[in-house]
Amino acid sequence: MDERYRIHDLTPSDVDAAEALLQLAAEKQPAGVRAAKKMLLELMAAGNSVLNDCRLALVAEDATTGQIVGATTAGITGLWSHPVLNRLPDAYRPQWLERIGELHEVAVHPEHRRRGIGTQLLQHACAHRVAHRWRLLLWSFHADSPDAAFHPAPAMWPVGQEFRLSELYGQIAMPVRKLTGDLRLCTAALHPAVKYLHNPDSDQREVTGVFTGPPGEVHDGRAAVIAAGEHDDRPRPGQRHRKPPMGQVWLAVPPPVGTAGTAMTSYLALENGASEIELAR
Repeated sequence: MDERYRIHDLTPSDVDAAEALLQLAAEKQPAGVRAAKKMLLELMAAGNSVLNDCRLALVAEDATTGQIVGATTAGITGLWSHPVLNRLPDAYRPQWLERIGELHEVAVHPEHRRRGIGTQLLQHACAHRVAHRWRLLLWSFHADSPDAAFHPAPAMWPVGQEFRLSELYGQIAMPVRKLTGDLRLCTAALHPAVKYLHNPDSDQREVTGVFTGPPGEVHDGRAAVIAAGEHDDRPRPGQRHRKPPMGQVWLAVPPPVGTAGTAMTSYLALENGASEIELAR
């Protein structure tokens, strides 16, 4: 990036300029949503400790003129993740909220694009003190957007594959987001425990190392996944695994600690969630 630009945390004097830039990345948002986002920026710039512990807001400043020419925000995952959170075992919900961050918006002033500012904002977000608690950073975009080429190819999730997470011991592999149409997802590993696994037979990719915990904790929390009255069509021990019913995903669940037997299998119905960052670089 040109040395005339510097990246720093949002300050009260930056809010109006940053909010105006971020509107470039979300032109179709209702006025109420934009007002709420500006209020969040104001609270963060004022030093709200609750927000600043789980969210970040960075700006790029032209050191020559003092003009704010770029901005980005990141924090906990968006609305698309709520159905997943509701169905995670109790032991994993706080880990999701603490260890997975999402880049919400990135915007660069039209007159200052193609100078590496967006890339530097992304890199600074990954290295930010708030991001130190995250193990994985996610962000999404549309493949037909004008700025699709901005996203680094190595970070791109394979086109057409569901985004899948597994816990550290490899006993759970669950799709957490369906990428339909031209929606694309990028990931950045922020912790050495996070690894990318690849099954050459199915060509399926998944991320491991985000969740930790004894397998018994996973099993104990899994009983609530199947709601009362749902048809229990799970494979039994010794049965050949069948294809899950439409709209459902089977999850492998280890037996309780200290017991013998084959791992149980449960299923989880995933709702479609749509969330994306709008990009203006």
